[in-house]
Amino acid sequence: MNRPTAILRQGLPIRYVWLALPPVMAFIALNLTPLKEGDLWLHIKIGEQISDLHRIPSADVFTFTAWGTPYDFSNSWLSGLLLYFFEKTGGMATLVLIQSVVGVATVALILRESLRRGARPAVAAVLTSVGWLGFYPFGSARPQIFSFLLFATLSVILSDYLKRRRNHLWLMPVLMVLWVNLHPSWPLGLALIGVGTVSSVLINSRRGSVARLKPLFYWGAAALVAVFANPDGLGVYSNVLAVSANPIVQRSISEWQPLVITNRLSWPFLFIAAAWILGLVAARKRPALDDILVMLLVATLSLRYMRMLPYFFAAATPIAAGVLSRTNWRAALARIEGHAHEEGHSVPHARQINLAFLVVLGSLAILSLPRIRVDLFSRDETTLISPHFPVSSVSALEKNLEPGTKLYNTAEWGGYIIWRLNPQGLVFVDGRVELFPPGVWDDYFTIAAARDDWTAFLDEYGVDYLILDKDRQARLVSNAGRYGWGLVAEDEVAVIFHRKPR
Repeated sequence: MNRPTAILRQGLPIRYVWLALPPVMAFIALNLTPLKEGDLWLHIKIGEQISDLHRIPSADVFTFTAWGTPYDFSNSWLSGLLLYFFEKTGGMATLVLIQSVVGVATVALILRESLRRGARPAVAAVLTSVGWLGFYPFGSARPQIFSFLLFATLSVILSDYLKRRRNHLWLMPVLMVLWVNLHPSWPLGLALIGVGTVSSVLINSRRGSVARLKPLFYWGAAALVAVFANPDGLGVYSNVLAVSANPIVQRSISEWQPLVITNRLSWPFLFIAAAWILGLVAARKRPALDDILVMLLVATLSLRYMRMLPYFFAAATPIAAGVLSRTNWRAALARIEGHAHEEGHSVPHARQINLAFLVVLGSLAILSLPRIRVDLFSRDETTLISPHFPVSSVSALEKNLEPGTKLYNTAEWGGYIIWRLNPQGLVFVDGRVELFPPGVWDDYFTIAAARDDWTAFLDEYGVDYLILDKDRQARLVSNAGRYGWGLVAEDEVAVIFHRKPR
């Protein structure tokens, strides 16, 4: 009897259900998640420019308030080029699929490392699922998702070496070459390598076996040098510091603000942290130094910046799972997993039920594919874009613009409007908060709230169109018609006005 036939006749143990749940559920959830990140569209536009001009832009050409201002696009140029290629060749469906594939790969690495650390399938699946819940809000297509996958991969490589399983350290410089061109979070990779190196030196110096760390020194140094494989060379360091230390970024972007207990994003964080602490209390032996240092690194960063939470889940989930595997709770965990059922108290045909469940789960995963959903329900691809964006109204405006048209827009829509209307339309602001001086942001908020002499600001900037959020800029929407602005287009979320000739 061959293996497929045996599986059909005998079914599958419950552990296969546990192992399938995190990656398959992540795949379905991300396939059903619309494209919702504003900076995605800007990066696609940058990728288009790189493809057309065969060079990386060095100054802003998308706004009229910062036109010509030097701006560094080199820290994520490769992401922009990849996203542009995916969008051009496969449309919105391919972009959604990319976010699913990258997310599932990240989840699979977390689950794999949890199992390698000795966790039972049920424990690994539960902790990975909780980590995934914390990861999910950050998982929509954007350059940052590539860094999550690279961080998880680097964590596995270092863990394999430090736990004396496998030596794939030669991949570290390769990952850093990719990372430094995909997203400016690459310093996290160097920090992870540094923590692994320091902990290994401390441990092996006591044992008198530092010599075995030579491969880690060599490949760690190679990873450090690999960072300079960016068009900016040494400038990559100053560029990252300039953005992370920008006070406007800290105040204006929620992802750069500290994690607070009232935020739902803190719940998965606290669950994983509590599982690790409880596991330490009940563990039979002391935890590894490298695990402690890694946990302190990612937890500290996550408490300081919410955008660091995915890195916490990538590194901390396997560590917590491994600690739990060393406790005296194994019998209880085995019963949770369902092994007790397999020892004589099983539900009739339980293995066949498990197989049927996985078949249903797999079928749902296939039906969740964005291309299948679009074709099956005869929908337009724009339905894969978050309804938060002014898709219909901007489409109505697209054919009526002349080159150099100035658009006052809601900041969160800046990237999307750039993608749709540039080079004819130039926006007031976009998601690059650090690009614009404080005075521009003061004027932006004055106009948005229709305060003081807001019409004089529009005259001063020479704004031709207003692209406004119906809810958040309701006062400006209601006043625009009374102050010389005519309605051009409207949809569920936005209204567009044009300056009437005087």
